[in-house]
Amino acid sequence: MKKILLVLFILTTNVIFSQKVVGHLITNKGERINLYENKGNKKKVRGYTVFSGDVNLTGEYVRYWTKKQKLVKIKQKKVTKLVHGEKRYELLPIIDNKRYRIHEVIAENNEYLLTQYYSSGYYFIFTFRKPSLEMSEYIYRSGVMKDWDLEIYEEVLLRYFGDCSALLDKAKYNIENYEYIDINEQGSVRTVQNTMFNDITNFQCE
Repeated sequence: MKKILLVLFILTTNVIFSQKVVGHLITNKGERINLYENKGNKKKVRGYTVFSGDVNLTGEYVRYWTKKQKLVKIKQKKVTKLVHGEKRYELLPIIDNKRYRIHEVIAENNEYLLTQYYSSGYYFIFTFRKPSLEMSEYIYRSGVMKDWDLEIYEEVLLRYFGDCSALLDKAKYNIENYEYIDINEQGSVRTVQNTMFNDITNFQCE
């Protein structure tokens, strides 16, 4: 019996310590927290939102998996930076430079930072001037309607990233070739995608 328990303990320990680190975040106190793979792609439902994959962001929280495969959350305003695979997130304002949330960096050049912030089923697009990171443009909703994304393309991408042809080509291709789905209904759970910036993240323009 003792041998069986010992084997089970060893197997359990191996599972815990074999969890893959998929990223990290830095808190406003300077603490580094590793983000772990969601082994088995477990899903959790909170209200009208389904959480799957390794890292999830709502309008106020970051949810991630620990080494022991527990889904935990932290307020976005307590996170200064987050890295998940190729994706990079920064703590930036969403309203009048007063309320701060985590933004995914879509692209940047020497003068501007292009980001998206997710809340209530929508992606909101921001541009910030560098190096002050002062908000420099109106807020746009993206990924829901083709006309909305064409407006962002013309009024934001061409204006601030007009000399970054690789970024423009990728965004234009997505707008013209991907199907636009407003909200996918999965029972009572809503999911949304950002069509224009599909597979575009942390893009560095020369």
